[in-house]
Amino acid sequence: MSSACPVDEIVSRMERFLLQRDRAESEARDYMKRRRLCAPEDVDAVVLRLYDLGWLNEARFARERVLYRQRAGYGPAYIRSELMRLGLPSEVVADALEAAADDFAIAVREVLDRKLRGSQKLVGNQRERWYHWLRRRGHSSDLARKMVDELGLVGESDLHEPAEESFYDE
Repeated sequence: MSSACPVDEIVSRMERFLLQRDRAESEARDYMKRRRLCAPEDVDAVVLRLYDLGWLNEARFARERVLYRQRAGYGPAYIRSELMRLGLPSEVVADALEAAADDFAIAVREVLDRKLRGSQKLVGNQRERWYHWLRRRGHSSDLARKMVDELGLVGESDLHEPAEESFYDE
């Protein structure tokens, strides 16, 4: 595209991309850059117009991404890291995580129920597997232990804690 790009023309070309699902501002900027929709100096004007139209909304994007990842079994630490990597302000990330904080245990229970449907009590390494799976997905050690204990998968002595707490327990 030539360096002279009317903002409204670019906005109309961005419509399909942005209406598929909520996007972070960084995703919209990357899309324009990859597609060479306009000159780099015009990107800011296009982004401002997208905010004015309501097609970009970081708070809405953060809330939706938290819910999406939460339903997939991811915890707050993983989700926080992902949203920060996408360039969202820390206040927006904190607000979205706080709004969903009470639902993490419910989401974990649903994910484990789906994954373990009809399973008998697990033994040996399988018993620790689900605990560590939750930890790798960004859940605190307390929540992981509680969820695995609730499902009757492990006893208290079956879990081996690492010597140090990891970054998941922020």
